[in-house]
Amino acid sequence: MHPPQSLSPLLSSPSLILQNLKKLISVGSFEQALSLFNHLHSSNLHFQISPSILPSLLKASSSNLPFTLQLHSLLLKSNLVIHPPTLNSLLYTYSKHSDAVSARKLFDEMPLIRDPITWGSMISSYSQNGYFLESLKIFKEMSLVGLEPKPELIAAVVSACSWRGNLSLGRAIHGRVVIGSVSDECVLLGTSLIDMYMKFWDLDSGLRVFGLMFERNVVSWTAVINGCVSCGNYNLAIDHLRRMRIEGVEPNRATMVSALQPCGELGALKLGKEIHGCVFKHGFDLDSKVTGAMINMYSRCVGGIKLAYLIFERAKERDTITWSSMLAATSMIGDYGKTFELFQRMRRDGVEPNSITMLAIIDACIGLASLDHGLSVLSYSVKYGLISDVKVHGRFEIAEELSRELIDLEPKNAASYALVSMVYADEQNWDGVKEIRRVMRERGLRKNLGCSRI
Repeated sequence: MHPPQSLSPLLSSPSLILQNLKKLISVGSFEQALSLFNHLHSSNLHFQISPSILPSLLKASSSNLPFTLQLHSLLLKSNLVIHPPTLNSLLYTYSKHSDAVSARKLFDEMPLIRDPITWGSMISSYSQNGYFLESLKIFKEMSLVGLEPKPELIAAVVSACSWRGNLSLGRAIHGRVVIGSVSDECVLLGTSLIDMYMKFWDLDSGLRVFGLMFERNVVSWTAVINGCVSCGNYNLAIDHLRRMRIEGVEPNRATMVSALQPCGELGALKLGKEIHGCVFKHGFDLDSKVTGAMINMYSRCVGGIKLAYLIFERAKERDTITWSSMLAATSMIGDYGKTFELFQRMRRDGVEPNSITMLAIIDACIGLASLDHGLSVLSYSVKYGLISDVKVHGRFEIAEELSRELIDLEPKNAASYALVSMVYADEQNWDGVKEIRRVMRERGLRKNLGCSRI
């Protein structure tokens, strides 16, 4: 875009400048917006960039990382003063695009203009991108400089404690919330604390936090229901589901998935059907995770397998979760022939398997004592890199037998030998590994390095 011939109308009104820049960005004209911004700054008309323009401009362009990078570079080259709102907007954009490295570099370069939002943005950036240890370190630094975090920020740090397995720090932060000036009435914070305690199987502490919350939403109810399920207290999970319904809180998809599991574990078919009705009422039956949870629930209840089949066959779209749930259901009840029938349909539909798929199929192989089926599954596992799922629960003898049969069928296929070697390695049978390598050398076979993950 060529620079405008006359900038005077724009320069007379900062709001007009911002309006034009935002308009260009809203239609995706990022290069034109950058050109306008650059020309305004480099003009001889003594244009002064208002600190209020930059954060708005960065927020509007946050979906386009290249534009943000160019704008950031322009700010640095122009020796413009970066105010906290601008810094925070840049951090937000880098975090949005999972660029925690650039965010931290910017954070370190601006030590004198950090405000509480800046610290919070950096902590959130790390947490959202999986750098939980780093987020905890930043939180400690923030505490050392005497800044008081907001409840939303503490919630992010509590989540980081959960993922890092640091219960002691999580408890310390909870203690700070209780005795400090930060209110623990924040729903987000309370829910994060519940989730943290439940992840460490501390059901009592999680329930205590839930009981002290003055305000609860569907997320906090779902967290406590899911926590009870995770801790194996299925009756308590159902009790909280009933309380949630009495209080008139509408469920979401995650609530349904969490609530269906205890019904299956307890064989509570009647309650499961009630939840099934709730699923249809809210239109959650189109969600594959909910569908899979319903299939699992019915298959565990006496007399419910026919309903599980019905849900599966009526599913409008069947993804890996849906197929795997049905395969696991048929394998669990011992209908191994049906398991293989479904498996063949799944393959014809081109749906890729996951670990649950392979475990169900291997159980069916064992149940049928069928070597032919086992070889077929083994070859399939090799193709999709799921061989590790064949060797679960100490089933080394089965994996070894199948692997050697595969060598007999394909004596010139190096992958078959590598498969046997992997089985021996998992058993720490290093003599077996050496023997396989010796046979490969004698037969002039080499493992394909490009396919090392079998």
